[in-house]
Amino acid sequence: MTGPPPPDLAALDLDASYSPANIDRFARRVERLAMPPWGFFVLVFLAAYLLCAAGRWLSGQRNPLLLLAPAPLVIWDVGILALHQYLDRYAITALRTFNRTLNADEAQLRRLEQRLTVAPLRLEAASALLWVVIAGLLVRLQLGTFLAYIPGWELILSVISFSIGGAFLAHVIYQLRLVSQIHAAASEINLFDPEPLYSFSGLTARTALGIVLIQYLVLLALPGEVRMSTVLVPTFVLVVVAAALFVWPLWGMHRRLAARKASIAGDISSLLKQSVEQATAGAASGVIEDPEKLDKTFSVLRAAQATVAELSTWPWQPSTVRGFVTALLLPIVVYLLQEIAARLAGL
Repeated sequence: MTGPPPPDLAALDLDASYSPANIDRFARRVERLAMPPWGFFVLVFLAAYLLCAAGRWLSGQRNPLLLLAPAPLVIWDVGILALHQYLDRYAITALRTFNRTLNADEAQLRRLEQRLTVAPLRLEAASALLWVVIAGLLVRLQLGTFLAYIPGWELILSVISFSIGGAFLAHVIYQLRLVSQIHAAASEINLFDPEPLYSFSGLTARTALGIVLIQYLVLLALPGEVRMSTVLVPTFVLVVVAAALFVWPLWGMHRRLAARKASIAGDISSLLKQSVEQATAGAASGVIEDPEKLDKTFSVLRAAQATVAELSTWPWQPSTVRGFVTALLLPIVVYLLQEIAARLAGL
């Protein structure tokens, strides 16, 4: 009796070596701390919040609302680093669950975990630089508006902090592209055991929602005029990107599932065709052998057709999609209602 077929991991290049991205080096150091990662990031957030508040005070800011509001750069930087840490942990868990379909051995799994959580330094550097340039252009468009609320030193740090966002985005694209390749390497596609096939949908959904949530929090920390003039449009673009991040890595698996479903349906149709031909030949000759058995065969095959027709070819739970869409759109609706209410109150 032969065992399960080995995975096709050739395209993943598990033995490839490259300089790890700085954001991934940082994450590994956080993992080695004596405290849990969430505790570390809470402390970092509080320290950065107090430093920025002190900096605003020393810069002459006396408006309590602007003085005590968290600096957008603090929310962005700490949020991105914490989300990165969380997603890497989740990715490893998802990979272990998916291995029921992949059938990789322990050594291969270890190398896959390394590849899944460590992006190349060159990719990180290019993306970080690009994001800093984009942030600089956005600030340049509304420099006067920003300086009316945010001191110059904080504005400069905010632009530089976008390098962390660029590093994270490079990591996300690298990681989710690898998820798509891992799906392609799966040796067994079992439509009747979909649980492992759903594992990476949790990663893609959390990635997309995490990015959008951080951006929403940044919006809330910005004054209304700055929000509406400069940051709101990129936020809506980010929502579209988030939706793409959820679906894109899973599309290849959807196509494999659809092909597998079509193959099973074709096999059932062939058996049904044979049964119909047998019944037709018997009716033509006037001799139908074991009609009761033939009737049961028809019933079983029709039931099988109905069962296969109901099988989903999407590698996610329906509840995952509902939760994703709700979490994605609800804050937008609430935010727009708040803005409308604030403008009406101002009239």
